Amino acid sequence: MIFTSEAIKEAIQRHKDYIANVGHRAEPADSAWVPIGPPGRPHDCSGLGGTPRIVIDPFDEKQLNPNSYNLRLHPEMKVYDLSPTVHRYPGTREMTSNWQEAIRLWENELDLQRLPQRVEAMANIELTGWSGVLDLRESRPTYSITIPDSGAVLIPGRLYLARTVEYTESHNCIPGIEGRSSFGRLGLNIHSTAGYGDIGFCGTWTLEITVAHPTRVYPNVEICQLQFTLPHGQIGKVYKGKYIGQVEATPSLIHTECGRAKEGAVQ
Repeated sequence: MIFTSEAIKEAIQRHKDYIANVGHRAEPADSAWVPIGPPGRPHDCSGLGGTPRIVIDPFDEKQLNPNSYNLRLHPEMKVYDLSPTVHRYPGTREMTSNWQEAIRLWENELDLQRLPQRVEAMANIELTGWSGVLDLRESRPTYSITIPDSGAVLIPGRLYLARTVEYTESHNCIPGIEGRSSFGRLGLNIHSTAGYGDIGFCGTWTLEITVAHPTRVYPNVEICQLQFTLPHGQIGKVYKGKYIGQVEATPSLIHTECGRAKEGAVQ
């Protein structure tokens, strides 16, 4: 059963009442108390069972839909640093050892009227010592991009790790995030495989943004929508995984799982 706008507001108020009754308590024995979110207000990511409680912070009733809530795009994004050893600008003698610097130059100079020429130039880039592979067993560094008020152009073929402005919590209910249809009609996807959260998830939402065409995006735009559904059956456990309490856009931590398997791998 999907929550309506009124059910979302009721669950938000229910959590406020719950926190008011609990107060600033000491950390429980199971260490499930996560004191993050806005200063001066404790956030509880521990409870099993009971009625649904929701946190959306900041909350603006104008962002409510009939059965979802619109979340906004934070201006800070991250991109995996897939650095080659050498980058040569086509048709010039200029060299740089920093792919990050090169791609930023290209993005800053992107002019849609000259897009075909720019794409052709990128296809002719000369690379040596290429190390641009994402390895499931290795952590890969990222670099940050800040979306200015004038907007930033996202280009196809790259993954942008963004995050929502809003911090959320879902107690005794299941959160799910999807893109808005208006963005989908532009070929902009806000997630690859991570549309559903788990009961008890607390944090901002990391978005895995890709585009089908060069697309200019702006900070704080309402880019996706969050829904809540009721679980069927008794709640036996809540989420306490590696992304609990995330605030920044968080790269994949799959290497923390694959690293355990690496020790027993056949060489």
